[in-house]
Amino acid sequence: MNLTRAIARLETYNRGLLRSEKTVRFYNQRLGVLVRHLGDRPLETIDKDEIRSFLADLGGRCSPETVRGTAVVVRRLFSWAASEGMIKSDPLEHLRLPRPPVPDRPALTEGELRLLLDKGFSSRPTGRRFRAMFLLAVDTGLRVSELCALQAGDVDHDGIVRVRSGKGKKDRVTIAGQAALAAVAEVCASAGNLWTGSGQPISATAFRRALSRAGNRLAIKVHPHKLRRTFATLMLSNRADLFALQELMGHADISTTRRYVPRDVDRLRSVHRQAGPGDWLASRDNHL
Repeated sequence: MNLTRAIARLETYNRGLLRSEKTVRFYNQRLGVLVRHLGDRPLETIDKDEIRSFLADLGGRCSPETVRGTAVVVRRLFSWAASEGMIKSDPLEHLRLPRPPVPDRPALTEGELRLLLDKGFSSRPTGRRFRAMFLLAVDTGLRVSELCALQAGDVDHDGIVRVRSGKGKKDRVTIAGQAALAAVAEVCASAGNLWTGSGQPISATAFRRALSRAGNRLAIKVHPHKLRRTFATLMLSNRADLFALQELMGHADISTTRRYVPRDVDRLRSVHRQAGPGDWLASRDNHL
């Protein structure tokens, strides 16, 4: 079976698993790059060395995140094809994936958060709505798609926020504080989408643009995922449990949550000063 036909069948399989449209598009895009590099050849003629060469070539043109994402998708194609009997064995079974980069992407500071809340949004109904969305995102760590899709009744007076069909089509619950609840209560609809009152969710693009305008006004770089990162960073700096944070953020794997742990040398030095075994042993010796 040739590459393009296998890719089409994998797309059908992914849709059958109810994977998100974004995931399906990413698979097709990255596998399309593979076809352009290797040509539309039979799967069984492609070996591990060719895939390594393809990834190395990609590494000269793309970010480490893109290379790793492509490698994951390509390896998934071949493992799936082997499980379906399209090829006798998976030639990429022992292919080592590129290490994920450790991004140095700062969260918003407390000062930036206060500026954005106080001066970033207009007092008109639309501005108040985007301000409420901003505060709820920072307070809950919701993904932008989850935030925009909230329905009336998904946020209750006790602070329970119900996320329906989040990433991976999974439902979960997260928590909002009183300040965010009060801001939402001022602008939320009583039926339909929480933000629009209709059957259609508010556009994620509209929210991104509102954040961009607010940030440009105050010379602050801000986008939806930075709000999620800010939530995680502030929760951890306030000594939140990593496993509780994993549940609140809807991560399937704790290693994903660990990426949000800030690389703060001063904080690490302070922790080590309090708990480092070397100094503790030395102090014990001095008292003997």
